[in-house]
Amino acid sequence: MQSFGSVLKKHSLMVWLSYLVGFMLTSIASVVLLGLLMLIFGVAAVTGWGSEIKYMLEHLNSVQAIIVGLTAIVLYFLFYLAIISFFVGGYYGPAVQAVFEDRVTIGSFFRYGYRFAFRFAGKYVIILILSLLLMLPSVLFMAAGQSDWVKGIGVIWYLLVYVFLTIWMGHSHVIMIAENEKVFRSIKLAWLASWRKWGQSLLTFLMILAWFAAPFALLLPLIPLSENNLALKVIMGILVVLTVLYYIYLIAVIPLLIVWRYKMKIRPAIIPTPPPGPSGDSSPMGHHGGPYGTGPSPYGPRPGTTDRGTPGGPYPAQNQPYQPQTGYQPSFPYHPHSPTHSNPNHPPRY
Repeated sequence: MQSFGSVLKKHSLMVWLSYLVGFMLTSIASVVLLGLLMLIFGVAAVTGWGSEIKYMLEHLNSVQAIIVGLTAIVLYFLFYLAIISFFVGGYYGPAVQAVFEDRVTIGSFFRYGYRFAFRFAGKYVIILILSLLLMLPSVLFMAAGQSDWVKGIGVIWYLLVYVFLTIWMGHSHVIMIAENEKVFRSIKLAWLASWRKWGQSLLTFLMILAWFAAPFALLLPLIPLSENNLALKVIMGILVVLTVLYYIYLIAVIPLLIVWRYKMKIRPAIIPTPPPGPSGDSSPMGHHGGPYGTGPSPYGPRPGTTDRGTPGGPYPAQNQPYQPQTGYQPSFPYHPHSPTHSNPNHPPRY
C-alpha cells in the first residue's frame, strides 16, 4: 500500500501537467469558437444578413419573447453543462489513474473528460435538482424569519447542506470514474460512503479547508504590521507570490488526496474486497475491467459457497466417487415387432 506522501511525490507533477495542458487547450478552443461565433454575427450585422432576425426580435409579442428567452437560457445552460462536465471528468480522472493504476499521462485529462462527459452531465442535472430541494428550507428560514435566531437556523442549515453536498459530490465523482459506475449507482454509493464513513469524509473536507486557509492565517496578521514598514512590505510581496504558486500546486494535491483517502479509508465500507487467497493477497481485478470486489454470481450462489461468492467448501458432487455405468439404459422402452399386431387396421411391418 502506497502512502499519500509517496503518491504525491511520484505523480503530483504529472497530474499538474495534465491539468495545465488540458485547461490551456480547452480554454483556447473555447475562445476560438466564441471568436468565430462573434465574427459570424458581426459580419451578419454589418452586411445585413441578420436584418431579418433583428426585425423578428423587435416585433415579438410577450409570449414569443418568453419562448425565445427560455430557449436562449436552455441553450446557454447546455453549453455550460457540457464544459463543466468535461472539466470535472478531466480533473478527477488523472488522480484516479495515479492512485489506482500507479501511472498517469499528460493526455489523461482529455481521455477521462471525454469518456465521462455525458455521465457527469446527467449527474449534475440530478444534483442540481436535489440541491435546490435541500436548500429551500434554508431560504425560507432566512426570508420569512422575523427574529435573528430563526435566520440563524437557516444559516446553520445552509452550512450543513453545503458541507454534505461537497462531500457527497466529491465521493460520487471519484466513484463514477474509479469504479466505472453509472449515474444513479455512483450517487447511491456516494450516499452510503457519506453516512457509513462520515468521520473520514468530514476529515477529508477539513483537511482541504485547512490547506486553503493556511496561507491566509499566515498573511493576515502581517497586513497591519507592514503598513509603515518597507521590509515587511517586501516580505509580504514575496509571500503573496509564494501563496499563488502554492494554490496552483494545490490544484493537483486536492484530487489526489480525495482519491487516496477514498481508496484507503472509505472504499472498503461500500465495496468489500474478497478475502485473501493462499498467497496472502485478495487478487482484485484490474482498473476499469470490472469491480474490484467480487459480487454474487448472476446465476445464484454456487453450492457450498457463501452469499458473496467466496469458496465455502467443495462442490457436493466432488465428494462422490466415480460410478461407471455397467450397461446402456435407453430413456424409452423398446418393444420388438410382433407377428400378430393388436390393431387389425394396421398390418405388421416386416
